[in-house]
Amino acid sequence: MHYLFAISLALLALMQTAASGQEQYYSLDDFSRVAKIDIHAHIHTDDTDFVNLSKRDRFRFVNMAVWSSDSKTNAEKHRTMWVQYEADPDRTAPICSFPLENWDSPDWQQATIAYLKEQFDRGAVGVKIWKNIGMELRDSEGQLVMVDDPKLDPVIDYIESRGKVLLGHLGEPKNCWLPIDELTTLNDRSYFSENPKYHMHLHPEMPSYEEQVAARDRMLDKHPTVSFVGCHLASLEWSVDRIAAFLERYPNATVGVAARMGQLQYQTQRDRQRVRKFFIEYQDRIMYGTDTGVRPGRGAEKYAYVKKKWLRDWEYFNTDHQIEVPELPDPVQGIKLPKTVVDKIYRDNALRVFAASWPGQKRSVSLPQLNWLAGKWRCKMPDKSVVDEDWMRPSGTAMLGMNRTVRGDGQTSFEFMRIASEDGSILFFASPSGRKATPFNLAYYDQPNQRVAFENEDNDFPNRVIYDRRGDELTGRIEGKFNGQPASLQWKFELVE
Repeated sequence: MHYLFAISLALLALMQTAASGQEQYYSLDDFSRVAKIDIHAHIHTDDTDFVNLSKRDRFRFVNMAVWSSDSKTNAEKHRTMWVQYEADPDRTAPICSFPLENWDSPDWQQATIAYLKEQFDRGAVGVKIWKNIGMELRDSEGQLVMVDDPKLDPVIDYIESRGKVLLGHLGEPKNCWLPIDELTTLNDRSYFSENPKYHMHLHPEMPSYEEQVAARDRMLDKHPTVSFVGCHLASLEWSVDRIAAFLERYPNATVGVAARMGQLQYQTQRDRQRVRKFFIEYQDRIMYGTDTGVRPGRGAEKYAYVKKKWLRDWEYFNTDHQIEVPELPDPVQGIKLPKTVVDKIYRDNALRVFAASWPGQKRSVSLPQLNWLAGKWRCKMPDKSVVDEDWMRPSGTAMLGMNRTVRGDGQTSFEFMRIASEDGSILFFASPSGRKATPFNLAYYDQPNQRVAFENEDNDFPNRVIYDRRGDELTGRIEGKFNGQPASLQWKFELVE
């Protein structure tokens, strides 16, 4: 890719990009081309049908085993979580939970920490606390246990000391405290009608909505440096302003959108620009997820079902179409986020938050693993330019590449490139027009999805170089800041030979 040449023409290119929209936004056709992570899944089966089918859509999963019922069921959830992980460690990241049955035992804390140590040593990257803390669990005196209970503090301290992520589904959506006919989404009306024990409007003796979120906040105040993921938009799904305030208050927190798309879309119907602005402003703090559950023998069926949701959500985030959604009686207009924002929400934030996951990224990368980049690639641009990029197969300590751009007026420019192994590290070097090469360090490598990224934070534009292959198509992308503003350029190459 022509990096410093791109700088010399950046203003023109960015103007063309803005005019055409081609480079700023994904389309529906891009769905299966973009590597994605669903950070909220419950895949509890011995078969791998669902995960294998999801590979065609380039999905990976954060797979959660939640301690939500009897000990036998909870043990089975954890067993199948490990089955999925061991079948394909690059596709699922395991999230465990901990037993609650012996809460009043004097050695509960010690036993729980020992249990978590076993899970962490095996590969668990986080721990999820469910809504039964705050809504079900009671001590021997009949008092409801809230998440800020001091008995939980040593457990949370241990989770943090091991560098693991704490996830919380604490409380319920605010709709839970309203009468059925006042609930803002159809799915909430259905869920609370079928699960009256969790419909707090029917249980005034239980803590209020504000008491639930206040207990969560008191817990975080005691553990300000723990990496926390607020599942279901941290139970603040009814107001993007409240979510923003939460994220401002807790800089180590992120939120996932799983099972709360309807509430987001309800707000979008009333103030689309406010919701869109929230996603852009907090693009580094939001992660995509679905709360998908997969039962034994139902993998193919579940895949067909959840793919429809994936496509609806993709359309909402990437287009301005009017979209029919099952959560609302009226259609919602998509918020059409820029590619850079979508990449973070669908993948990059999860790669950062769950950095201990994905063994393929933790492994040392050798040049032969980048063999998928080799070939002769061609991109025909909307302005009639033709960009050819050739990469030789890796050999020795280097993989050599060359880029040539011929514009419609015949003007030609070129760039020499090199990916090299130096002192155990992989670096990318760009040398436009034969000038002194600029180095970029390997940022991450995703072998299953044939994706690699390099970074040089000392450069304004570009400071990030990305290659992403799918079949005979190679996407080359550069990102950074131009005149102090986020900017990006992208090329879609086809394999020539």
